[in-house]
Amino acid sequence: MLDRQDDILYYDLKGIKVMSDRCDVRSDSYLFADIISYELRTISPDRRLPLSLIAAGILLLILAIGLIFLIAGTWIWFNQEPEYWLIFETQEIKNDVIFQTKNLDEALEIERALDLALTNYLNL
Repeated sequence: MLDRQDDILYYDLKGIKVMSDRCDVRSDSYLFADIISYELRTISPDRRLPLSLIAAGILLLILAIGLIFLIAGTWIWFNQEPEYWLIFETQEIKNDVIFQTKNLDEALEIERALDLALTNYLNL
């Protein structure tokens, strides 16, 4: 294992630091030796509200108000974004969501940093 002075910083933004032997998330520190697995999970948006508005709009098309429901439901549907969760499994905790974002590029950058750091850690 590397000394703290030999740490390589792979990522450091928004409260997340990926270093040679650990990942610090805000005030929590996860040592790579304790991490069993990790994954980047995509959480789809909840579509119940826009579907309800669209259905109400179709039912109320006879009245002029139905068009408002259709427009609102369609607008909400197309403006919802998925969330990306970084999940760690350690010896103590399973499915620990350590970070959530709606920015796919940010999530992938953190995942790449973890991939690189863990690969280098395991090859030491």
